[in-house]
Amino acid sequence: MSLINILREPDSNGLRVPDQVEDTLLVKTEGETENENERVTFVEYRFPNSDVIVHRSCHLTLKKMPIDMSGIAQPLI
Repeated sequence: MSLINILREPDSNGLRVPDQVEDTLLVKTEGETENENERVTFVEYRFPNSDVIVHRSCHLTLKKMPIDMSGIAQPLI
């Protein structure tokens, strides 16, 4: 059991309020997409019976170094 940082539904001022919720109270969705240059994995959390995402995180892995117009590999920043 761990705490997940989430954004609650908008309050009376229309602002989403930060909070922490136990992961067992949320529905977790994982996915990935991939092409020849990169691989992206993501995790999303929602409350049960809700379509509103309250937390999302992703990880991008580059498969090859980006190259500029001159063909010289540039450092990642």
